[in-house]
Amino acid sequence: TVGTHSPAPQSCPNPARATRAIQFREIHGNLTANRVTCRTVTRGALFPDDFPETSYCTKSELMADQKTLLAIGAHYDDCVYGVPGIMLQAVAKNYRVVQLILIGDYSNWPPTKGREKEFRNSITKIASEYGVETRYLDFASHQYDTNAETKQKVAAAVYEIKPDIALQLWEYDHHHDHTVASQLSKIALNHGGRVLNEDRFRGPRTIYHYDNGPGHTIGFEPDTFVDVTEYWQKSMEWLGRYMAVQRNVKYDPSQTTGALQGKETLARYRGQTCRVKYAEALWAPRKQPVNIL
Repeated sequence: TVGTHSPAPQSCPNPARATRAIQFREIHGNLTANRVTCRTVTRGALFPDDFPETSYCTKSELMADQKTLLAIGAHYDDCVYGVPGIMLQAVAKNYRVVQLILIGDYSNWPPTKGREKEFRNSITKIASEYGVETRYLDFASHQYDTNAETKQKVAAAVYEIKPDIALQLWEYDHHHDHTVASQLSKIALNHGGRVLNEDRFRGPRTIYHYDNGPGHTIGFEPDTFVDVTEYWQKSMEWLGRYMAVQRNVKYDPSQTTGALQGKETLARYRGQTCRVKYAEALWAPRKQPVNIL
C-alpha cells in the first residue's frame, strides 16, 4: 500500500509525474511528501517538476525513476548547516539524497577522540531518520589536500553516487578543510571522468555552491534562493541533534547553540532577500536563462 490515508495505488504510465503525491512514510518513516515551493533569483526552480496531486505509482516504479541530489561537505555538519532545508525538500519530492562527508577520520579531533566510530554511526543514523544517506571518505582534518590520490577518491565516490544535482562548498573560506573540499568537489563533479579515465562518467546536470556562514565564508554572493520555511523546524532539529552528538550530550530542543543561532540568523537574512521567512542561498557557476514574461 502507499499509505493508510491514500487510495489504492494504480499502475502509473509516467512515474516521473506522479511522485509528489505519494505518501512517503513507507520509505522514510517520519516524512510525508507535501507540496513544496522553490523560489529562485535569476534561475529556474531547483526542483522544477510539477507533479499532479492525484497520481500514484507503485514503489518499484517510484524507485526506478528516482533522481539523486548529492551534497558534499568537508565535516560532518557542513551539509546540515549549509543546505538542510534543500535536502529535506528534495527528500519530500522523492529525490534520493546523499551527503558525502570527505572527513571520515575523527581521531585527531579533540571532541570525538576515543569515540570516533560511535560518533560517525550516530551522525549516519540521525541523517537516515530524515531520509538522507551518508557516505564518508577516510580523510582527516588538516591532513588532506588536493592531490592525485584525493582527487581519485572523491571522483570515485561521485561516479558511484551518480548525482543529478550537486551542492558543493564555496571555495573561498577561512577554514582550510572547506577550501580543499571545494576544490576536490569541483574537480570531481566537472572532470571526474578524466580523473578516473572513465568514459562512462556522467557529471550532474546542475551544480550549485553553498556557503558555510559568515564565520568561515569569504566573498559569497548568491544568485539562487530557495524558500525552506516549510522545512525550517526539521532543519533546526537535525542540526541541533548533530551538535548534541558532537558535545556528547542528550539532545534538548529547548537549548540553543552558536551553530543554531548562526544558521537562523543567516536563513532569516537570506529569506528577507527574497521575501520569505527562511531561505538558503546558492551560487550557480553555469548561468541559465529563465522566462520572466
